[in-house]
Amino acid sequence: MYVYARDSYSFNDTGVDSQYLGHWNKTGVVLHPAAALADMSKSGYELGNETLPPFPIDIAGRLLVKDIYYPIRNRDFVVWRQKKGRGGDFLVYSDLKLIKLSMPMVLDFGEVCQ
Repeated sequence: MYVYARDSYSFNDTGVDSQYLGHWNKTGVVLHPAAALADMSKSGYELGNETLPPFPIDIAGRLLVKDIYYPIRNRDFVVWRQKKGRGGDFLVYSDLKLIKLSMPMVLDFGEVCQ
């Protein structure tokens, strides 16, 4: 039997803060170190906290477009989605994992056609 995990993300915020989704550009996503530390912290610090850096970061220090990433929060994506009429909720799937059952599983769906 193959199994997988699935998670959906709807980009909805609750409260005043808007969740930090990382720094994005057209080629990828990076996390600011402060956000990564907050995520690993057990202090209850939320990634939605407005104190996270609101400025672009240059991952290579060369000021090339491909190296500059911009901070994105839920509200930014929602505004972009409304403006462009594109985008939607985000679905994430894990890789398939093969699990060998100790006993075969028999499924009986009953009679389909009459």
